[in-house]
Amino acid sequence: MKIGIVGSGVVGQTIGAKLVERGEDVVLGTRSPQNVSDKRGHGKSLEEWLKATGNKARVGTFADAAPHGEIVINATSGTGSLEALGLAGGDHDLFVSGNDAAAKARVTELLRQWFGWRNVIDLGDITTARGAEMLMPIWLRLWGALGTPMFNFRIAR
Repeated sequence: MKIGIVGSGVVGQTIGAKLVERGEDVVLGTRSPQNVSDKRGHGKSLEEWLKATGNKARVGTFADAAPHGEIVINATSGTGSLEALGLAGGDHDLFVSGNDAAAKARVTELLRQWFGWRNVIDLGDITTARGAEMLMPIWLRLWGALGTPMFNFRIAR
């Protein structure tokens, strides 16, 4: 499947690498595709990322990545739920919000199939996304306290 990823930091790189590993056709979109040797935040340089994927992916502009994808993933900074997706592994929960029930069902299906998420909780319409975004401040504080970003949240029922 053709996947466009908008965002080239650690989240976009992590998701992109997993999708390339699955055999998907990935274009990673960035503001500055000509600067592949520059490190991307907490991520690798795009040159390193491309080598790590066996050069099976491509890097382009945001405008290249979006139309390439049958599915487009927004992995730009500030989206806590997508950052959490990059940390998938272990038993924890992911939240989805949106006004289109069919789109949420498809996203949930892909999260389960592609990334192995078992616990996807539909919070409701798009207004509920703000609540999930508010997890980012506590996530950042926990990262500081624990000294690693390799953790996530689990809802006990």
